[in-house]
Amino acid sequence: FEGSTRAGDSLSYAGISADTARDEHGVADQHKVNRETAARLGWTVVHEITDNDRSASKLGVVREGFEELLRILRLGHLPDGTSARGVVVVADDRLARRSGDYERFVDALTHQEGRVYADARGRKDLYSEDVEGMGLIGVAFAKIETRKSKRRMRRSHRSWAELGKAVGDKRPFGWLDDRIKL
Repeated sequence: FEGSTRAGDSLSYAGISADTARDEHGVADQHKVNRETAARLGWTVVHEITDNDRSASKLGVVREGFEELLRILRLGHLPDGTSARGVVVVADDRLARRSGDYERFVDALTHQEGRVYADARGRKDLYSEDVEGMGLIGVAFAKIETRKSKRRMRRSHRSWAELGKAVGDKRPFGWLDDRIKL
């Protein structure tokens, strides 16, 4: 795999599922790492695509940035005609947490020969079945981790609610303790 992008034709994709501070610092940090990764590889980021405060793991959530990324990759250029032949992400799990999304991404990227993809660790040849397969396995593990995290959170919330305590916020949540007289 020796394909390289021409200078100035990579996309930076950043996504974060929860921006509780509402300051977009998480996606800004990801784009910074992506620009550094692109520069290290001799690529230039020509466009940044962001999905802030959008879960990649929840079924039915439309990530406008991800859909924009797929459209641009299929076309091979931005609306203004600027070439788009590569994608840089911090890590695969920022791009996709569902196998269908990962497959759609790989299909769009490999629609034409010579496209490139990298994460913070370096280039990945998505034209290789081994690399594509490892990506799918990574997505499966990310999905498992998401489910485990959700189960832990539900258990924790239930435990706090049974104690009559608020969960993470000042808003009431859960069940009232039978011992409390109203």
